[in-house]
Amino acid sequence: MFYTIVFNLLHRITGSSLGLICFILPIYWTDMKNIPEYWDRWAIFQDKFELCMRKPFQLNISKRVWFVTILPTALMTFNIVASLLFVKGWKVNNSILFIGIFGIINLTTGYFYINCHIFRNISKDINQRIMELIVTKGSSTRFREHTELWCYMSHLITDFGIVHGGIYSSTAIVMYISSTVLWFYFAMTLISPENYLVSVIIVPLAFTNAILMVYSEAAYIALSEVGKKLHWKILNSAMCGLVEQTQREVS
Repeated sequence: MFYTIVFNLLHRITGSSLGLICFILPIYWTDMKNIPEYWDRWAIFQDKFELCMRKPFQLNISKRVWFVTILPTALMTFNIVASLLFVKGWKVNNSILFIGIFGIINLTTGYFYINCHIFRNISKDINQRIMELIVTKGSSTRFREHTELWCYMSHLITDFGIVHGGIYSSTAIVMYISSTVLWFYFAMTLISPENYLVSVIIVPLAFTNAILMVYSEAAYIALSEVGKKLHWKILNSAMCGLVEQTQREVS
């Protein structure tokens, strides 16, 4: 009841866009409370990694990660600017809708993708060191330290999925709502009397928004892989690489 009153008040003051974003915030807040604890465990893992691997912890973010994160932002900016300049009747709260919704999608998906990329790189480093200890018959103490580091990372990946699960569900809801609102706006613009908008403005806007919708759907598929599925997917792929490397070394 309270949220309904707040939503109606925000709708009258700022329009449906900002009201929708503020209405989703309590759902995010319930999960944000657990994220600081996860970051504390992540800091402990970094210390364990540097102590065990005897080298500084490096993220090694590839150019592909930045491309996946920056491209939707550029498309979103193009849509906002083009809509404000050329589409008649476009309001400020509609721009807020684009900024809020696609900003949430982009940041959440980029955060998820970067974390998966980091986990994969760390898994490869730890697997490589374990392989070297097996092949060279290193000390049992060093082998136990690396095994404990592997187990800690395994639990950290699972915690990542559990802690962020609600946020990804909320993001999926925002994705489908935004897609519905998006195509409703463009359908209303297509039937407007300004026919020149169809060839000059609507075609590029529809094209870029189609890309954004595909990106949103791909983001939803990726974000649904949290928890145990993500845990075993990353660890199994890393372990397969370890087995192949070990076989090549032995042969």
